[in-house]
Amino acid sequence: MPSGAALFASRVLKRLHDDSELAKTWLEARPRGKTATIGLEEEGDWIPLLRFANGAGAFNVMDLQVRDKAKWARTGIRGVPDVVADQLVGPLRFTWEFQAQAADAWKRTSDHEH
Repeated sequence: MPSGAALFASRVLKRLHDDSELAKTWLEARPRGKTATIGLEEEGDWIPLLRFANGAGAFNVMDLQVRDKAKWARTGIRGVPDVVADQLVGPLRFTWEFQAQAADAWKRTSDHEH
C-alpha cells in the first residue's frame, strides 16, 4: 500500500478519474521520495503536470505545484486530498485538462491515415 505523497496522489487521482474520462484515460501518478507527480505518458515520454510536496510536515496535507517551464511553481493550494481534488476538478481543471485533451486528439488523429 502506498504511503505519504504516493497515497495522497492516488487519492487525488481517483477523484480526477471519477470525474473525467480524459483523466481516466491519460492521467497517472508517480511517487518520488517525499513528493508525487500526476502526469501523462505520450509516446514513451513522461509529462509531469502536477506535483504534491509536503513542505511543512503536516500529516496528510500537501502543497500543490504546477509545471512552469522547467520548474515547479507553487499554486497556493494546500490541504488534504479532497481539498486539492476539489480545486483540480473545479477552478484548476485547466492545469491538466488541456494536456489530456491534446494527447487525446493526437492519439485519435495518429490512429487514422490522413
